[in-house]
Amino acid sequence: MYRIQKRRRRVIDIIAALGMVVLSFVMIGGIAAVRDRVWGVYEQPVEDLPAIVSTVPVSIENSPGEPIVALSYCYNEAGTLVAYQVETKEMGYNPEVPIVIASTITADNRALIGIEVLSQKESEYYGARIAKKEFTDRFAGRYLPVYLTGTAGRGAHVDGIAGATASSKAVVAAIEDARTFVEQYLMKD
Repeated sequence: MYRIQKRRRRVIDIIAALGMVVLSFVMIGGIAAVRDRVWGVYEQPVEDLPAIVSTVPVSIENSPGEPIVALSYCYNEAGTLVAYQVETKEMGYNPEVPIVIASTITADNRALIGIEVLSQKESEYYGARIAKKEFTDRFAGRYLPVYLTGTAGRGAHVDGIAGATASSKAVVAAIEDARTFVEQYLMKD
């Protein structure tokens, strides 16, 4: 009798273990599916970015001022407004001279076409690397908003520059300033 109970118990334990394994795989798959559905769009580059053939500077006399420096409308070949180029400034590692970034954002404010560092006086060996193509290209074709990797937030996560955290954060803050400006002042209801 004891052997039968022991054998039954072993069968029950094996079935329970198999059930837990199956349930674990189902949960992992479900979590991955939810994650891909919620976050996946931000990990993929935007494929249908508009081609810009001309830009027209626009007066920003009635803008909120700091940190917005300049604004241009960007048009495609057909003359349709397809993007905004917003110049913003943010303080990086250098406490005396701000970093000035031109962020080109789609007219629907959903994607970043690209950025250009217009001026900076960051540290020579680390911070100055924010102006290099290897860094600025990380932002091209990303869905908005953009965050540095390791920062909480639902959006595209981009790797900063090791040793230049303050400069990298300033670039991301300048992009967010531009995105917010487009959302609040340029988007039509």
